[in-house]
Amino acid sequence: MSFLAYLIANFAALSVAAFASRVGGRRLMLALVVLGFAVGSLNIMIEAYAFGVTGPGQTVRAMATQLPVFLVLGPAAAWLSDRFGSRDGPPLAPRITSLRLLGVILAYMGLYMAAGLLAYPHVEAFYADKVMPPFDRLLLLQAVRALIFAVAALPLLRLSPRYGPVVLGLAFSVIGGIAPLLQDNPFMPPHIRSIHLVEVGISNFLFGVAVALLLRPAPAPKIAPVRSTD
Repeated sequence: MSFLAYLIANFAALSVAAFASRVGGRRLMLALVVLGFAVGSLNIMIEAYAFGVTGPGQTVRAMATQLPVFLVLGPAAAWLSDRFGSRDGPPLAPRITSLRLLGVILAYMGLYMAAGLLAYPHVEAFYADKVMPPFDRLLLLQAVRALIFAVAALPLLRLSPRYGPVVLGLAFSVIGGIAPLLQDNPFMPPHIRSIHLVEVGISNFLFGVAVALLLRPAPAPKIAPVRSTD
C-alpha cells in the first residue's frame, strides 16, 4: 500500500503541473520526466548518500529503480492533460542570471537550515551514529542540490504554467518530500519518516514558490493589432 500511495502522490503532482502548463506534447512529457526524476530521485539520493543513509551501490540501485517510475508517470500525466486540457502559446525562456541563481541557492540554504533546526531535536538519536559531512561540505552540497532543483524546474517553467509558484511548490513538496517518505524503506523507521515528511514538505513548497518567482519567464510582449488605413 505504501508504494501505491507513492505512485498516486507523484502522479497527482505531475498531473497538476501538466494541466497547469500552457504547452503540451513532447515538451511537456520531457519536462515532467526531468522534474520527477531529478526532484524525486536524484536530489534525494545524493543527500541520502552524503548523510551515510545509503551506500554507493544502494544509491545507484535506488535511482535505477525510480527512473522507470517517472518514465511512465510523466508521459501518463502529459497524455491525460493533452486529452482533456487546452494548450496555447509557445515556450518561453526563463530569466536566468547569476544574481537570480544566487537567490535560489540562498533561499534553499535558508529554508533547509531553518527546517533542519526545527526537526533536529526529534531526529538527533537516529543520526547519532551516521557520518555527517563537515559544515562547509554540507553548505556546498546544499548549493549543488539547490541548482539541481532549479535545473529540474526549467523545462516546466518554459511552458509558463498557470499559477506557476504554487504548482512548482506543490511539485517540489510532494515529489521531493512527501511521496518518497510515504514508502516503507530499510533506511528510515516510520517515526523518522513522518518528521521529515512534515519538515521537507513545508520547506520544499516554500522553495518551489521562490524558484518560480525568481526564474519564471517574463511575460510575452503583446503585439498591437495593425489598423487598416483603408
